[in-house]
Amino acid sequence: MRLFLALDISSALRENLRPVLEGLRADGISPVGPEQVHVTIKFLGEVDEEGLAFVKGRLGSGQAILAGTELMLKSTSFDSFGSPPRVLWLGLAENHELKLLFGEVERRLAPRFPKEERSFSPHLTLARVKRWTPAAEKAWKGIKGKELVETWIARELVLYKSTLTPEGVRYERMNTSPFQ
Repeated sequence: MRLFLALDISSALRENLRPVLEGLRADGISPVGPEQVHVTIKFLGEVDEEGLAFVKGRLGSGQAILAGTELMLKSTSFDSFGSPPRVLWLGLAENHELKLLFGEVERRLAPRFPKEERSFSPHLTLARVKRWTPAAEKAWKGIKGKELVETWIARELVLYKSTLTPEGVRYERMNTSPFQ
């Protein structure tokens, strides 16, 4: 099973993202559903039952790093990965506690799960790009300069199972670690 660790966003932010995601509907772009938007902390990849038990045991509860810490979306930070873009995303503002959480997750899951080689770049994935078409570029330019500033408090670290289906990806909560 494909697993990843993430933070959920607030329902208010989810609602505020709906028009942004709708604005990305264009030939070549597949926006994510608002209910699927999250902040990925660590992608674990294919994990067997033993690995699942390891992750649950290592994370448990009692994560205090983000307790009561506000997370904030950056203003006008819509960006993309790749050239041409493959993923369109919205970045989060610099947050020391979020970096600490990432480091603690990395530490707790080593050596079973290798440490991430890239630097941690917290973001919300908005869409995946199948083909960079003129319509895709126009849709992207239509939202790139807009401002979206939102704050919320993350309440828990969520272990998700990701299943690819012909209709798109489905996420299932496998475990939660509340911030106390």
